[in-house]
Amino acid sequence: MSLIFYAVLFLLGLFLPVFSSEFPPLAVPLVSLCAVAPFFRFFVARGIAVFILGCLLSFVQLHSVLNRQLSASLQGHELQATVVVLALPVEKGRSVRFVVRVIEIARVGEKYCDQCAGLVGEKIRLSWRRAGAFETLRAGQYWSLKVKLKTPRGFVNPGGFDYQAWLLNQGVSATGYVRSGNKNLMLPLKKSTRSSFQSPSQSSSKSPSQYFASIAGFIEARLFASGGFESEAIMRALLLGDKSRLTPDQWNVFQKTGTTHLMAISGLHIGLVAMMFFIAVRRLIGVIPFALPVIVIRVLPVLFSVVFSGLYAGVSGFAVPSQRAWFIVVFANICYFFGRKINPFRVLLYAAIFVVLLNPLSVTQNGFWLSFTAVFLLVYCFAFRVERFSSIKGLIIAQWVVCVGLSMVLFACVLPMSGLGPVANIVAVPLVSFVVIPALFLAALLSLWSAELSKIALTVADFSLQKLWSILHWLSSIDLNLWFSPFSVWFAVLGFIGCMFVLAPRAFKLQLPGLILIVLVLFAGRSDRMSDFYRMTILDVGQGLSVVIESPSKTMVYDVGAKFSPSFDIGSRVLAPYLRYRNRMNIDSLVISHGDNDHAGGLKGLLALVRVERLFMNQDVIDVQSGGGQKKGENKQQKGLGGTGLSQPESIESCIKGLKWRMDDLEIKVLWPTLQSLSNNHSNNDSCVVWLRSADVSILLTGDIEKTVENELISSGVLPKKVDVLLAPHHGSKTSSSLAFIHAVNARHVIFSSGYLNRYKHPSSVIEKRYRLGGSKAWNTAEHGAITVEWRRDEFLRVFSERLKNAKLWYD
Repeated sequence: MSLIFYAVLFLLGLFLPVFSSEFPPLAVPLVSLCAVAPFFRFFVARGIAVFILGCLLSFVQLHSVLNRQLSASLQGHELQATVVVLALPVEKGRSVRFVVRVIEIARVGEKYCDQCAGLVGEKIRLSWRRAGAFETLRAGQYWSLKVKLKTPRGFVNPGGFDYQAWLLNQGVSATGYVRSGNKNLMLPLKKSTRSSFQSPSQSSSKSPSQYFASIAGFIEARLFASGGFESEAIMRALLLGDKSRLTPDQWNVFQKTGTTHLMAISGLHIGLVAMMFFIAVRRLIGVIPFALPVIVIRVLPVLFSVVFSGLYAGVSGFAVPSQRAWFIVVFANICYFFGRKINPFRVLLYAAIFVVLLNPLSVTQNGFWLSFTAVFLLVYCFAFRVERFSSIKGLIIAQWVVCVGLSMVLFACVLPMSGLGPVANIVAVPLVSFVVIPALFLAALLSLWSAELSKIALTVADFSLQKLWSILHWLSSIDLNLWFSPFSVWFAVLGFIGCMFVLAPRAFKLQLPGLILIVLVLFAGRSDRMSDFYRMTILDVGQGLSVVIESPSKTMVYDVGAKFSPSFDIGSRVLAPYLRYRNRMNIDSLVISHGDNDHAGGLKGLLALVRVERLFMNQDVIDVQSGGGQKKGENKQQKGLGGTGLSQPESIESCIKGLKWRMDDLEIKVLWPTLQSLSNNHSNNDSCVVWLRSADVSILLTGDIEKTVENELISSGVLPKKVDVLLAPHHGSKTSSSLAFIHAVNARHVIFSSGYLNRYKHPSSVIEKRYRLGGSKAWNTAEHGAITVEWRRDEFLRVFSERLKNAKLWYD
């Protein structure tokens, strides 16, 4: 028991640094260990020492990860790099994304670069806009590429996905893009592995990820080069971990039916592969006509089980569920070999320590908590029960257990719980586990000997997946996804305890207390949304704009950010999740300032997920997405949204000077454009300028207006004389923010919404200096993340940024 106690404390020690905001001096944990050392004979002192040791190891690991990031001095420079492609390329709109490992790198025109040396051997994530790049790039290839890089970075918004933590968790040290030119060449293998900038050991050895990438590329070429299978995207995901070809519609069906865990290489699949090879080798040994030594009989099943499940996990990229599952496979096989009994709770605890010790940033990913919690629940409900269930009954109960037990974790992570999950998984789990996965593995093995035989196995998998898809697609039409606003950590823990009570054996009579605890958490344990406050949040959306204004009872959105690719837009990936986090899934008024992509590109994505009552815009939604034109007088309701399958706003109105409405005590007034000033070319000067004011607060939202409109506003006398918060016109461009305008509004705070190292170099240093000299405090989403303005009736407002309020070790 004491060993488990120490293991739990060690794991908690590994967790703590990940949620810290700064690195302590190394002397602090070392001195603490020395201070506890004289008392090691006491149980508590040993526990404290183990906890501090966990913290120390985690801090060292995190420090190493962050030190491997790209040097700031190399950002924006053209670099020539020799790289090896590590994973299957992913097609995203007009570009291709892929991960490579650096073999050698230097500035263009230089033979050696001291600052570049730290990138040798590291992973970088690149995008490449080149016709045919997706068909040309293959895992395991060597290339010489001209690139521009920057340090890993992502949007930072309340309740949002931490892309930077995800990149660091994947071991990515830099991101960037391939520059066009004749210096981008695929290299022969022999030539590319000779590097004049590396030691012999570096140039002659391959990392495990390179071997796994080569295996993935080999299997892809053997099985999927000719195509022709309807379910090829799903088969790639299941066999190679390549989820890039799954469409948004497919993901939507899987999410609604609670089957997303089956559509990629998961812990369940790795366990199945380990079991398949273990049983197959045992049976094969049993039919051999001659006797084998006992040691061979015990070693061979273990060896095949561990090696092939490890290869499967490696090809998938060794995600957290894969790491957890493979560790359990290894531990279980070791116990079998030595004839030892397995304590599943202890194995799961050691697996968690193994995963976090290997990469502390794993705990920042939802998959870590969902994966380990699901296995814990199954062990809790099945491992020590006297009652034995039939296969069908056991499968049904397992789905009930996972559905109930994971509910609080899903709600705490702001993820939906599918009410159809138990029903869909009763069909999907056996079909995928016992038909599709074996058929895909058989196809991969048969491809070594016969393409015809492997195609037969692929046809079986494809036919099974088509039948499964038709069932899941039908079930998804019954949308039973349950959403709740996120809980605080302690309420989520209480809710999970309630779920444990409900799932406990009936003899303990804990079901009723568990249900009461769950109900209390669902209706009383939600995180405080400060309903008596007014709040404006300028979201971190890169080079673009999206603003959410909240009053006690209403919600307004000003602009919806950009659309970056067919599968990624700000409306669905950033704005809608933030609204869900704030429990504000009904927008009372949505204002689209003008038709540029960086302000309006996310509109369709948002309308697909969120209900909008009133939509104010001066361009048609088809214009916004495709660049088409609309003639004056055309019916916007019919032309813009009809027949698109999007949620229909109750009204669509023009955003014209003189328009007014209220949000509780907050008055909203449109100052620009006039009906006469509107153009047909989506000009920046068509931007809808909105003034928000209450008794004590004045806020001005300006879109992309330029100096011409600023002068018009000044001369017309409609500008407020004193502004508390100004959204800087046109992201701080030199074409806006004239001295006259800055003096006219006299803003206390000015906020620039811009992208990190954006190509337009917004905001201009000249404009920033101009505002500072005018007495304004400047904020920039590129530096500060999301910026929130809060105020209460009859109280002063406060402004704070997400990067400072919820600082992480990896934020700069």
